[in-house]
Amino acid sequence: MEDISSDGRTLANNVVLLEARTATVSSSPTVEGQQHYNRMSSIANYLEFLGSAITQHQNSPKFAAEIARMAKLIRKHRPRGLARRHQDDRDEKSPPTELVERFMAVVAYESPENPFRDPSVRLRNAILFALLQYTGIRRGELLSLRIDQIDLGDEPQVWVRRNHDDLLDSRRYQPLAKTKERPIPIPEGLANLIHEYVMKHRARIKSARQHPYLLVTHHKGEHWGKPMSLSSVGRIMETMRSVNDAFGDIHPHAFRHHFNYDLSVAIDAHNARVRHGAAPGEQTLISEGRELDIRAFLAGHWSKASGAVYNKRHIREVSDKAVRELQSGLGRVIRGRRVSS
Repeated sequence: MEDISSDGRTLANNVVLLEARTATVSSSPTVEGQQHYNRMSSIANYLEFLGSAITQHQNSPKFAAEIARMAKLIRKHRPRGLARRHQDDRDEKSPPTELVERFMAVVAYESPENPFRDPSVRLRNAILFALLQYTGIRRGELLSLRIDQIDLGDEPQVWVRRNHDDLLDSRRYQPLAKTKERPIPIPEGLANLIHEYVMKHRARIKSARQHPYLLVTHHKGEHWGKPMSLSSVGRIMETMRSVNDAFGDIHPHAFRHHFNYDLSVAIDAHNARVRHGAAPGEQTLISEGRELDIRAFLAGHWSKASGAVYNKRHIREVSDKAVRELQSGLGRVIRGRRVSS
């Protein structure tokens, strides 16, 4: 059969037959069970965060409940039998208190065991790890701290903010805050060290005065005075591990988990004093629900309950009181002596 074109030309109709056959092909999963579990967990976390962020100004318990229900249903469809393995991940473990205390004693500014020689580096490192320990912030949030986000007044605190795409940040891989913006109290002793570092050490570096980031590189060279990078923190950890092999269990994110552990201990102690009447001025027990709100506020999480049930200002006041009680009771070493709050 021939086809005729619009201009009268004859078009050949060529048909090519290909030989084909069918066969049974065994399918194999392209994603391992643990990866499947992790991906669905990340999707649930992100959608929960997105939903909470979009509806945060509505202050609606109904929206909060629906968002929580959505995330719960997604997590329910994760592969079974992998939750324990996921929870046992290295980053999920809180190191023993004794090990954390030992690490902080070595990295203290005036510690004779401190492996760093430069006084400026010693002070910067002591501040770096004290901020991780006392506030529970993430490594990216720590390196994103700007001087204008630190209040060194009567009740010192640091503000965790999202400084994405900051033109003043010269780092190739900018550390980012992944959680909600919030203020976190710090002890007075740490605030004094930050003031000393900024005024007497950081200020001497001309290039450091060209940006507002708190922690800077003190090694002379191309990056001298520029904001500290994520890899710089990794090198500090490696140096600390050369002092004591046990410090291999210490890593920046471990401080976040240990902070939450210490916070739980502080809240339990508070409730025990209230129950036994040992603290006349502390008449209110911190309930499980309120504890979840306090923890979510301090961690910057977009909790399914936070901000929907309780007054935000009240949550902040209770959070400040709880974390200041934690800091005053820890007796951590920064400069080689106890830090008063």
